[in-house]
Amino acid sequence: MWEEAQSSHVLSSALPSRYLVLVQQPSFNSDSYLFGFLRRLHFVGMVDPSQVNKYYQASDIFTTASTSETQGLTYYEALSNGTVAICRDDDSLEGVIKDGFNGYKYHNFEEFNSCVNLVLENEDFHKELMDNARGYALENFSVESFGFKCESLYEKAVNEYGYESSFIHKRL
Repeated sequence: MWEEAQSSHVLSSALPSRYLVLVQQPSFNSDSYLFGFLRRLHFVGMVDPSQVNKYYQASDIFTTASTSETQGLTYYEALSNGTVAICRDDDSLEGVIKDGFNGYKYHNFEEFNSCVNLVLENEDFHKELMDNARGYALENFSVESFGFKCESLYEKAVNEYGYESSFIHKRL
């Protein structure tokens, strides 16, 4: 909870024209931890799954502090929609988020703060990260990419399999 409060404070003070939109129901008991950010905080609640991509596309960044993400597809959804990901470093993000290419992984609040400012203060760099996020996601995480990787794996297995049954003629 404290990290969320610090994150909200950073967005409030360092980026006064930004809004924080949470596509979830509020899960806190007190508004006070948001340090006056409430006037620019919007909880839109749950959205229809067919509409989720619109929220990613309207966002400047996707961020999460979770190290036990139960909705692991969110990273891939964000990137495939061209949303820059700034997420707490976790082993599950290896090969997903590449620092300075399609987003950043952070370890502490200071790194988070630095990454958010780095991305949002330079429009050209932000656009480059967005383009990289979408391209990298389509190249590596799309249905087509998954199918190609499966096909390649099967072909490799078949081509490297050296056993030939003495009953092969029955299969011809």
